[in-house]
Amino acid sequence: EELLRSARRLYHACSVVPCLLYYLRTSESPTKFPATISFTIRKGVPRWTHHALWLAGWACMGRVFQSAGSAATRRFAAAMFATGIWTTFIFRLGGGLLSDAAHLLGAAAYMVDHEVLLR
Repeated sequence: EELLRSARRLYHACSVVPCLLYYLRTSESPTKFPATISFTIRKGVPRWTHHALWLAGWACMGRVFQSAGSAATRRFAAAMFATGIWTTFIFRLGGGLLSDAAHLLGAAAYMVDHEVLLR
């Protein structure tokens, strides 16, 4: 239960802290408003902060899935993790037409993954 709470806090922080850092102009100035999560985490301090929080959240969730998840849930979570790596680490937004297309497909899949995993 503590791991779930930690993961939730880390994921919430992952959504808020990099955005705040972006609007504090730690990665570029002027900033764009409104901006998507993908846009705000594409470079600089917000990017690395997002990645650190996101990986820490997944580390907690990975331990939960290992101890309490079925084999199918663990496989699905691993695929979801890989989709997140694809979308935010490899094909971050702003990398060119093909990179942005790969990012868009990965982001859409990652959103659907949340619906499937959390049911």
